[in-house]
Amino acid sequence: MPIIGVVDSSKTGNLASNYFENIMSFDASGSTVSTTLSNIPQVYKHLRMVITILNNGNSNNLAIRPNSDTTQNNYVLHRTYSSGSSTYGFTYNNVGGWFYNYTNTGVPNVASIVDIYDYSRNDIWKTYISIGGNNGNNVWNESGMWRSTAPITSLDVTLQGTTGTRISLYGVK
Repeated sequence: MPIIGVVDSSKTGNLASNYFENIMSFDASGSTVSTTLSNIPQVYKHLRMVITILNNGNSNNLAIRPNSDTTQNNYVLHRTYSSGSSTYGFTYNNVGGWFYNYTNTGVPNVASIVDIYDYSRNDIWKTYISIGGNNGNNVWNESGMWRSTAPITSLDVTLQGTTGTRISLYGVK
């Protein structure tokens, strides 16, 4: 009987290499990270970003903008967030990008996964789901939409981090 979870024990081979392909990675050096993951191949079904942020403990936002689009009314997102003792829910419209506040002052490190669905299709708006947490007892999940039918060929990423911050982009077969 298979054990369902991250790894399906009834399958053989390496699931990560069979279904995920590393497209590119970016390693930060310095305190402000602003990069464009460009020339994204249009051969995958979905995209996955894995983001590990080493932070100096300041409160900052991670922003992701497909195709450098800063048009505010092209974005909507929904977020639930828990600080360990309280839970919150938010909806944001017209925010100018996919973003979230990923840490509170004094809480340094963050891990997050962002899945972007049907990124190469030219007939639907693009949706995403992200999950993350930090070592300050905070967890969140977020879903949102980019109101554009354009295939995603690049992702602008801006965040506050330090050397050791890494952004990896994978294609999902």
